[in-house]
Amino acid sequence: MSKVLAGVAKVNITPPPVGTPLDGYAARKDGVGPSEGVHDELYAKTLVLSDGKQKVAIVATDLIGVDLRLTNAIREFAEKRIGIPRKNVLVSASHTHSGPAIGVLDEVIPIPDVYKHEVENYRHTLERNITSAIYIANEKLRVARIGIGEGKIFTIGANRRGPKGSLDPEVGILRVDDEKEDVIGVLVNYTCHPTVMGAENLLVSADFTGYAMEFVEKAKGEGVVALFTNGAQGDISTRFTRREQTFGEVKRLGAILGAEVLRVLEQVETVDRLRLESAVEEVHLPLREPPTPEEAMKTVEESKQILEGLRKRGAPQPKIRVAETTLQGAMGALRSVRGPRREEVISEVQVVRINDIALVGVPGELFVEIGLDIKKKSGLEYAYVVGLANDYVGYIVTRKAYEEGMYEPLITRLSQVGEKVISHVALKLIAETNPR
Repeated sequence: MSKVLAGVAKVNITPPPVGTPLDGYAARKDGVGPSEGVHDELYAKTLVLSDGKQKVAIVATDLIGVDLRLTNAIREFAEKRIGIPRKNVLVSASHTHSGPAIGVLDEVIPIPDVYKHEVENYRHTLERNITSAIYIANEKLRVARIGIGEGKIFTIGANRRGPKGSLDPEVGILRVDDEKEDVIGVLVNYTCHPTVMGAENLLVSADFTGYAMEFVEKAKGEGVVALFTNGAQGDISTRFTRREQTFGEVKRLGAILGAEVLRVLEQVETVDRLRLESAVEEVHLPLREPPTPEEAMKTVEESKQILEGLRKRGAPQPKIRVAETTLQGAMGALRSVRGPRREEVISEVQVVRINDIALVGVPGELFVEIGLDIKKKSGLEYAYVVGLANDYVGYIVTRKAYEEGMYEPLITRLSQVGEKVISHVALKLIAETNPR
């Protein structure tokens, strides 16, 4: 192990306030909004770590997702301009549904042609801003100390397919201090969709995870950067825990997460030694066999009837929301029948080791049961799935979910093999990056 060098940076990536297409809810006008203003700013935040021999860059963005085209452009810059190997750069997204469309959900929520030029322009600006954040963090490298802590929250994320389903309450924290043991950076991992704000919201926002990081930064003082990474959040959201879908509720849930981060931070012991390892492996994910047009239409009609019945009976809103999303999934499956057929999607899995932490970068929305299984089988005390990392392949669901139906297995492009492929490669890379 070598001495620790660390640098952090925070760059504003908020899109133009009015007219920007938003991503995350098909129920919006044209499926993308557009936006009517900005409620709170969006950021790309970067932590660069060095052991004196090699460097690692972790990027956390307030976006719906990222794709390999964007990630590879960022990695190319980091390698050529800073000397950070491509495999040592991880780019993640919080998955806010009140952020700008950048095309990663295009197969689920197609972007109308009228918005595509604007989306591409924003992507170019986004690439420059993220690479700037890496450059600035690297320029600010200084002697540092790091430490690991972990908390738990049971009142924000719940299984949105049913409140009694599995969840991951862990809040993983990497604390980064300067030589004087004052906090300069905090890397947070927590598992939950940032979807307090619904489709009716047309204001740009990072949702509750953005507020939580702002909460931490304000509490710890000027210059502190708090990065949020999401976990295996494919079936985890605030559907059964939020009291309402307002910005007041965004602040309430954000304060709960932020307060837990601060509580744990005060208990973390830091060290002045660092070991870095990183590995990336390409994965081939088979696509599912689409239903016939007749089967897809039948599912749409059945989903409509269930939703109408719940509304007539005055069912609780969370149950109605489950039925609404199931209908959206059925309609998405119907669209896929009419689209071009491919056999597989090629993406990647990444593992970054920072001392005793393993960050497992997964290119989509992994179901929580799969994430929990990876954690358990890793054999590590601190293994955290970083969902929506480097690419977006959609939902990666369990075999049980395929059998149960509802939104996620209806809308996913992947076959049931996806779960096994992701888990196998993740555990393989964790083993390869273990201390020798």
